[in-house]
Amino acid sequence: MRLLLTSLPAVGHVNSLLPLAQAAVAAGHEVALCTSEAFRSEAESLGMELLPGGAPVMEELFTDAPPHRDDRRSVWTQRTVFATRAPQRLIPDLLR
Repeated sequence: MRLLLTSLPAVGHVNSLLPLAQAAVAAGHEVALCTSEAFRSEAESLGMELLPGGAPVMEELFTDAPPHRDDRRSVWTQRTVFATRAPQRLIPDLLR
């Protein structure tokens, strides 16, 4: 089986996928991870191919975000980063 994992360019997001990836590789499956080039060593150390894609760093997705203590930041992050900016950056790379 071929498995493609995608992730935002953040340690917590990538690390949460690594046990699944490791198990799939150990079971003999072909696994690729599409995320920032910054995570190449993590992917390759587990036997995955890294397909660079999406934003290179998480902070790039947060330009013009409300301040951290602003009550609007959580909703803004869900709508703007997770539902809009991150997919807009990642989808063209996935299609290639």
